Amino acid sequence: MVEVKRMRVLGVPVDMVSRAEAINIFTCLMNQAGCSLIVTPNSEIVVNASCDMELKSLIESAELIIPDGIGLVYASKILKNPLNERVTGIDFLSVILEYLQANSKPAYFLGAKPGVAELAAENMKAKYTDLKIAGVHHGYFKEDDEKEIARRINESGAEFLCVAMGSPRQEKFIYDHMGEFSNVRAAMGVGGSFDVWAGTLKRAPEFYQKHGLEWLYRLLQEPSRYKRMLKLPVFMIKVMASKKEKHFEWRNHMDFKVLEDAARNIRIGIIKAIHAAGSGHPGGSVSAADIVASLYFGEMNIDPKNPKLENRDKFILSKGHAGPVQYAALAEKGFFPKEDLLSLRKMGSKLQGHPDYKKVPGVEMSTGSLGQGFAVAGGMAAANKLDKNPGRIYALLGDGELQEGLVWEAAMSAAQFKLDNFVAVVDWNGLQIDGDNDDVMTVKPIDEKFRSFGWNVLMIDGHDFKQITDAFASARQHKGKPTAIIAKTTKGKGVSFMENGAGWHGKAPNDDEAKQAVSELGGEW
Repeated sequence: MVEVKRMRVLGVPVDMVSRAEAINIFTCLMNQAGCSLIVTPNSEIVVNASCDMELKSLIESAELIIPDGIGLVYASKILKNPLNERVTGIDFLSVILEYLQANSKPAYFLGAKPGVAELAAENMKAKYTDLKIAGVHHGYFKEDDEKEIARRINESGAEFLCVAMGSPRQEKFIYDHMGEFSNVRAAMGVGGSFDVWAGTLKRAPEFYQKHGLEWLYRLLQEPSRYKRMLKLPVFMIKVMASKKEKHFEWRNHMDFKVLEDAARNIRIGIIKAIHAAGSGHPGGSVSAADIVASLYFGEMNIDPKNPKLENRDKFILSKGHAGPVQYAALAEKGFFPKEDLLSLRKMGSKLQGHPDYKKVPGVEMSTGSLGQGFAVAGGMAAANKLDKNPGRIYALLGDGELQEGLVWEAAMSAAQFKLDNFVAVVDWNGLQIDGDNDDVMTVKPIDEKFRSFGWNVLMIDGHDFKQITDAFASARQHKGKPTAIIAKTTKGKGVSFMENGAGWHGKAPNDDEAKQAVSELGGEW
């Protein structure tokens, strides 16, 4: 696990990162799927968020929370774990613009008064000559216009979005629409930066910056800000009063080696189980191993010691014929002994050809008839909404399964009820029992179909752990819609003679083939 220290000031999180660390994180965000939120809280924002649960939740959802404002530096000292340095939002933005220029990634400027964003864009283009500005729009628009503006941003092709509309409006705009952006990789609230870039507002002189007195300079320039400035002493008093509380935690990031090892062991378990049974579906089981490993060993809140945990996340294998991938994952996670895998499809075994929730710990739904698992998963997500249960629901579908009409009835229903706690993953390996999807009955374009049914859609490489985990993280952030993750995979992945072979949809390997497969996967027979 990669650990980043996170400070909580009045219960509001701030990442204890240096400028260099913040840049490294930003670079990672720009190379992953989905749109990530970056926030730059200062003392005023922290005071507001400590009393406003919606704002606090919004900040919690951010991938990067930069400690802007001298008040946070003082607070960290009072809390006896000082920040190494203060990372101001406008200085960090300058580095971002350099990165965007060097990597030919376009930006979109949204906010400020009419004409200011345009002038800011012109000045930044003059400073960073190769910087691409995909679009500009002022921040003086009505709430009814938000959807149209979000559409324009999406269609502009921008990969970075700057929003200068003041906090919390700027962060709320990003949060509400980030799921609609197919190209934007990171979005950041930038406060008054456009005004500074446009020259309509002077930045504090270096003396004031060096001594953390920008607030005083702004007050001298704009005396009407005194009411806002009164929050600074309130902030410090509250920080002093909270000294005995817990203020630090570690933010964990999954080490992909954990997932790689789990996926390898799951594949080995699949091969051994199907060989022992003499029948089964290896191709579509091993193609989904990386996705399933990411769920069981990274994403889902589950406990093998307490399979019926009240607020657990639930996984539904809608493509029930791929039962061995779920069985192998459950065994690897510790729900039952790995030796039980060798009883697959045997008389009296709990591990039958299709999962049975009444017999197998960790199985949430008996599946097999295609489409039904997905539909029931949607019902579970709706039930959790009604019960205010925080558990999330994940369903894995095969691409051939999309030929079932029930899938689209369930998809329509999930969108209608805004089930943003529901994630469907399509194992798109392109093959089914009778051959290529396109020859049997094409399911393309999968992404456009789900999108037209009202879903948030993400396209990923189903064997790239970073893309998989980033997609799940993005789905958690998206509000108001269920998420469909279209994962391009290879049937039989990891076993040379099985890869891209439709014949391995439902055929067990013989002794020599099983030994070769296990050897190729790095296991022992």
